[in-house]
Amino acid sequence: MPLITFKCRLASPLHTAAERYSNVQMCAPYVLGSTLRGAILGQIIRRRCPPEHFDLLMANNPGYHAECPGPCGAKSLFDSALTRFSFGRFPSDDPPRAFRSKVAIDRARWSVAESALLQFEVITPTDPEGNPVCFSFEVETTDESLNDLIREAVVWAGETGIGAFRNQGFGQFVVEDTSTSSVPPAEEAMPGGKHRLAVETPYVLPEGQSFDEAFRGDLAKLLGAEWLDHHLGDVQVQEANLGYVGRWCYEGEKPRRKTRAVALPGSTLMIAVNSNIPAEKTTRMLRGIGEWADVGFGRFTRREEPTSV
Repeated sequence: MPLITFKCRLASPLHTAAERYSNVQMCAPYVLGSTLRGAILGQIIRRRCPPEHFDLLMANNPGYHAECPGPCGAKSLFDSALTRFSFGRFPSDDPPRAFRSKVAIDRARWSVAESALLQFEVITPTDPEGNPVCFSFEVETTDESLNDLIREAVVWAGETGIGAFRNQGFGQFVVEDTSTSSVPPAEEAMPGGKHRLAVETPYVLPEGQSFDEAFRGDLAKLLGAEWLDHHLGDVQVQEANLGYVGRWCYEGEKPRRKTRAVALPGSTLMIAVNSNIPAEKTTRMLRGIGEWADVGFGRFTRREEPTSV
């Protein structure tokens, strides 16, 4: 699958919502893959769809292009099985941030909201030394002929902005560099032994399941339940940093915001396997498993060399 990597420089402050405390809204230290997906595909819809199809798609969302009756070479970009978006990651897990203030509006009444002064955290376009702040992300697709359209749409998204308050000029960015490879960076096969895995991007936990139960279930989907029965030993939680993440979803229904329990970055598992996990499966496991993996959730990294079971 072609993989396009984008390096982008912030041109204005960026706010991507995290926790909220009364009238203080914190900012996440990354850009959700779903935010990037929505911005990029939204630009394609607005600039490329014929008006007669655009109105129909907006009235009967689900998934926009997936239900479109017209011919369109870009439909695969709207299929989560064929196109994956990573998170936007900054070089540091603690990018430079500051607070801004604005008057909050109650949109239901079109009036000033209760506790009207909203303070919100932003990632600033420069650090305290005046250096530009950049982030990188990836788009993985099955159709190399769409690469130029994707690059074009990313430039458009940068001009419009991403995240919250973009209608006020927030979240604008400039594409500094792009690179393309034919396949994602390959991981080495995971040999038999014990492996410590760390959550790199929030890992979605199905309702009612613990961290280790969820991981075991997602491995079964990736490797097969029979393989797990014969080759997977213990899955032990070493550190569980749990929380909630919300995103706008378009899958099979009218768009609405969904919130899921997640294991946050910094959470770690120790897994024991008594047979090698092939390189292809290892790569897919570490590059995202579980719900919302197509928009960058559920990525893991290996933290140390394996030890014997």
